[in-house]
Amino acid sequence: TGFIVLYPVGVASELTMVWLALPTIGATRMWCYDMPNALNMAFDYYIVCWIIVALYVPGLPKLYTYMLSQRGKMLASGNKKKS
Repeated sequence: TGFIVLYPVGVASELTMVWLALPTIGATRMWCYDMPNALNMAFDYYIVCWIIVALYVPGLPKLYTYMLSQRGKMLASGNKKKS
């Protein structure tokens, strides 16, 4: 199946889209909530995007191997049902 090739291509395209959006997010302060405010908290979407990218990259091999094992289980159980 195309999963082995398409999964990493999909992840790479997601990370590329975030990378391309980061300058705009940082310049416009999109979805940021600055202090002082009534909730006495701050939220910076630009930093959250960087954190997600930083966690996504080292987590990809673990997620990919897990998805491959699940795929193998489903394909193996499908062959047993047919026979």
